[in-house]
Amino acid sequence: MLTVLLRGALVTLLCAAGSAGASQDRSEEAGSKWDTKCTEKGCLMFTDVLRGDPQHPANPQHPEYLTIAVGVDRATKRPSYFGFYVPPTADPKQGLSIKFPRVLAGAEGQEADKDLPLHLEFESCDHESCMATVSGGTPEDDKLVNDLFYRFSTRADVLFLYVANGETLRTTKALSRFQRDYKQLVETQLR
Repeated sequence: MLTVLLRGALVTLLCAAGSAGASQDRSEEAGSKWDTKCTEKGCLMFTDVLRGDPQHPANPQHPEYLTIAVGVDRATKRPSYFGFYVPPTADPKQGLSIKFPRVLAGAEGQEADKDLPLHLEFESCDHESCMATVSGGTPEDDKLVNDLFYRFSTRADVLFLYVANGETLRTTKALSRFQRDYKQLVETQLR
């Protein structure tokens, strides 16, 4: 279970970072779906991302998931919180790197995006997950939340990197479903 303070209201959700036992529905479609829980203060969008290909998970015997949570303020209709929950095997000292890969058209064909990855320290690690969050409140934090929202809204994919058992692990999530589900949330539940 994960409880998040979203603009003064507590929102609880099942955090599945770690093992498949945390949730029954792990189909490919469910993995791309963003679930939503709303309160009078706002909504929390969240999804689980399987580490590895759905047909060939990184560990077929014990699939691992990364959970992404985005808190959306009802008054502003914009995110005020991003939470990233990785399996508890993550090295707490290494933190989480987030990159939004893209290819830019250049004079000589394609070149890699020059954006630096965002690095977040884990705030806590327990038997269920290691957690890294970004929430507004200070001008610097607000800028980071706005930057993450811009990238989640305009990029095709997000790449997560973390270290577990001495190995760097990578997990990628397509963002088209977030972009569609966020737009639908604003148009329906946050009116």
